[in-house]
Amino acid sequence: MNKREKAPLVQKKQNVSAPSASNRVSFRITYSIIAHVCITIAKGTIYVAPSSLKGNPGYGIFTTRNVWKGEKILGGPDGVAIPVEGYDQLDVPKGDLKKQWIQLWDPYWWGRGVPDHVAFEAGPDIVDFQIGFGYLPNHHCELSSLNPGYPQDTPYEDSLANRFESPGAGAFSYNIGREFSSTRDVKAGEELFMSYGYCKHGSGPGWTNDVYMPAEFNVASDIIWNRIGPHANESFHFDGSGNVVLEDSVVGNDTATVKAKLVKELLPETKEQVQRLAAAPLTREDLPKYLASKRGVNPRTPEWIRENGMCLETLVARKSTLPHAGQGAFARFSIKKGSIVTMAPVLHIMDKDVLALYEGQTESEAEEGNDDDYEGDSVDKEGTKGDGDKNSGSEDGESVDRNHPRQVGTQLLLNYCFSNPHSTVLLCPATNAVLVNHCSKRKQQCGPNGPNADYRWSSGWDPTSDEWRRQSLEELATKSFRGLSFEIYALRDIAPGEEVFIDYGEAWEQAWEEHVRQWKPRSVPKNWISAKEANEMNDEPILEDLLVGTKLVEEGATTTFGDHPYLMTGCVYWTTDMDYDEVFENATATLYSNNKKNNIDDMLKTFSDDGSRYEYPNNKGYASHEDGLHWPCSVVYQETGNDKDYDDDDSYQDTYVVQIQPNPTYPGVDDIPWVRNGLPRLLRHFPRSSIRYFVKPYASDQHLPGVFRQPIGMRDDLFPEQWKNIPDSK
Repeated sequence: MNKREKAPLVQKKQNVSAPSASNRVSFRITYSIIAHVCITIAKGTIYVAPSSLKGNPGYGIFTTRNVWKGEKILGGPDGVAIPVEGYDQLDVPKGDLKKQWIQLWDPYWWGRGVPDHVAFEAGPDIVDFQIGFGYLPNHHCELSSLNPGYPQDTPYEDSLANRFESPGAGAFSYNIGREFSSTRDVKAGEELFMSYGYCKHGSGPGWTNDVYMPAEFNVASDIIWNRIGPHANESFHFDGSGNVVLEDSVVGNDTATVKAKLVKELLPETKEQVQRLAAAPLTREDLPKYLASKRGVNPRTPEWIRENGMCLETLVARKSTLPHAGQGAFARFSIKKGSIVTMAPVLHIMDKDVLALYEGQTESEAEEGNDDDYEGDSVDKEGTKGDGDKNSGSEDGESVDRNHPRQVGTQLLLNYCFSNPHSTVLLCPATNAVLVNHCSKRKQQCGPNGPNADYRWSSGWDPTSDEWRRQSLEELATKSFRGLSFEIYALRDIAPGEEVFIDYGEAWEQAWEEHVRQWKPRSVPKNWISAKEANEMNDEPILEDLLVGTKLVEEGATTTFGDHPYLMTGCVYWTTDMDYDEVFENATATLYSNNKKNNIDDMLKTFSDDGSRYEYPNNKGYASHEDGLHWPCSVVYQETGNDKDYDDDDSYQDTYVVQIQPNPTYPGVDDIPWVRNGLPRLLRHFPRSSIRYFVKPYASDQHLPGVFRQPIGMRDDLFPEQWKNIPDSK
């Protein structure tokens, strides 16, 4: 399975809270305890409120201010992105439960649109759970207004913790959230949509068959334009009450690309609506977007949004005031005692054991059979077992036993979820609530007053959550969508800029203290540098440890990244006709590797072409890259003015000879001739600005042995009694 084919462009389907997209019921949020935090926060302009999409009883994101094209929505990056690896590892203990988890979460995380620093972190079967703003936008092809970029400065903050000095290294994500901007002018009151890339029926999950697609907008536009346009050859007909009368043959029947029912919903229903359409200054090209905004959604006003929504801008991510904690959640505005600090829709996982990571397993490699009763070696909640090396067959070099695979770690996601010790269930918030760090009155980590906030179930604003938490564990297991919600609320007045804390519970606190006691500092390797620090030196030559030199290339080495213990290089690259040239089709790896007379000049003449074309699109740099733009590459050497120029071009300025390596995330990579035949793909005059440092696969802090893994404790008085399925004796 290719995860880029399975997972959507972004993380969630249109009907987030609904049983199905065909459930055409209206949704009304009931607030019985509070009016809204947003009403008291004049500066907040981005809200979560009932979606404007017709027939969608879920939430959407709205703006109460005008947003201009290119403007940043939040004024900075979203909260945090949590990598989820081992996506295709299904032939493992409790594989059926893991498959159930994958199916539930698949519409909510990012499978495409994964930044390359995440894609390289743990192999091709990795997805990106972007909490906060990245979780909430609904899908729309015509009204899409959001562009999910990456922070210009630091998309990967591996200097948040020093792996040689901090016991917190690897216990939190270093992936900074996306930075959303507007692709068009948006008026106050509009819902902010994003295209998930599914703009044809049947092009994605089942819900794509039930929502408006460009095909319906175009068919409806043709029907209207043929009746009101300047060259109209037909007209609308009305009954005695002024309602439009339209023969079924006008709309036609369902086809693979057009749903007749959806087309009919977009057409005017009354004489007044027809007259309004005819009077509007529209061209045929304007009609689809007009119909999308007037017929496909329910109009909202800023006043309605403030009254019926909740502010999404109450918290901002910054480095925590606590040591070893990574980012924290800081109040952007004053928050009164008792007010909601932030909403926290949660996704559930029926069994926390599905977050175990096993050695060398992917679905494509899996053999039949699944032993759900496996009771072999496992790791404790503080992290990995053994050396954590996922590239070896086993600790002693033997092949992997697929019936009893060795557990080598636990998903980082575990640290961001709530759990009760008497239950297998995990509850994972999908907003900036996950950034709220731990503090207790017992230890007073944040000061003598203890935490300034607490958590509870949603206070009436999510009726689905009220219903779900009364259901049995068996009923919860049948759910295929999100339906539970928490909220963080203030225990006392919180000032602007103050960090927000809750109590994770005594068990979490004890687990952390035990981890700190057992943790030992690590020695610093020679020439160590973080990815953040290395990429900040993008105007300087490539690190010497990452220059492979000509010898390895001449000897036929096809995959090498130099001697750096932590970093590798990635090059901006896309395939061209040269990748399929006959020189790669006709040559063989055996001939190449056995030729003892290989020299770099001859190899460049045979296997290389000009690499100067490979620049970031629009010269915007890494922040604007699309997933898969970087391919692993070996930097051979830096060119100088004395190098022979094979293109008769005398310009040499910060350019290199590089060897492109196969990109495992590229569909069909094994069919590219130079990959299939094991031949070098060399590029000359490659720009220094198009070479970026990445952390080697499985070399990040999150893959260190013994990293801290422990869910947030959920109190007994809040956790549903009927979900407690672990006896006290366990």
